[in-house]
Amino acid sequence: MIDGIWFILPAYVASGLAVWFGIWKPIDLNWKFWDNERLFGDGKTFFGFAGGVILGTLVGIVQTLVQNDFNFGFHMTPELGFLIAFGAMTGDLAGSFIKRRLKIKRGEMAPLLDQLDFVIGALFFGFMIGELPCWNGILIIFILTPLLHLFWNRIAFIVKIKKYPW
Repeated sequence: MIDGIWFILPAYVASGLAVWFGIWKPIDLNWKFWDNERLFGDGKTFFGFAGGVILGTLVGIVQTLVQNDFNFGFHMTPELGFLIAFGAMTGDLAGSFIKRRLKIKRGEMAPLLDQLDFVIGALFFGFMIGELPCWNGILIIFILTPLLHLFWNRIAFIVKIKKYPW
């Protein structure tokens, strides 16, 4: 069960702290899709994506250094930490892409999509190299993540990093 949290930690950090780097140009360069809507929107930037991946990877490196104290069904490595963080940021982009297709504006709520897009991306990238937590760990991730997401978004709203508390 705890292996799920250990596995997803680089993704939590990548997704949760990317907003602190959300400056510079939007990653979609203002391009529009066939439906004449932006690909991702202003909330997804090059620095935000890169900052999330870098911080998530750093967490994976720290986990690699201390994991001998734990017995998990997978082995954290810096490469896995990078893939989990990269997968989280890619999943977040995919969620934004879907929201734009559904005409959901930036900041509007999209229950579960907002909370789980990055988790699905992280799990997918881990699966690609055959590293996943046990099924109970995955279940815990899917139960705990929406609650943590709402909590941290509320904090980001209070400290005026986010416009909306969700």
